[in-house]
Amino acid sequence: MVMLLQLSGYEARTAFNDREALAMTGRFRPELVFLDIRQPGMDGHEVANRLRSNPATASSRMIALTGWGTSEDVRKASAAGFDAQPDQAG
Repeated sequence: MVMLLQLSGYEARTAFNDREALAMTGRFRPELVFLDIRQPGMDGHEVANRLRSNPATASSRMIALTGWGTSEDVRKASAAGFDAQPDQAG
């Protein structure tokens, strides 16, 4: 996905875990964030909550990505402050 965005002319970064994602926002303030919900370590909901509480990323648009799409996943994504949840991907 990052490669596609870069080829389209956007500045894009990849973080491979929760710590990288949170640390990266200190240097790179994204307008749009794609987060995997079921990642190891801190899940995407917690990362989203932390990004929302950081003034540098509070207004970033966040999209939840997941292979799961239960109603509970949708509810948690909405509660975490995502702008688009799994049920909106289709």
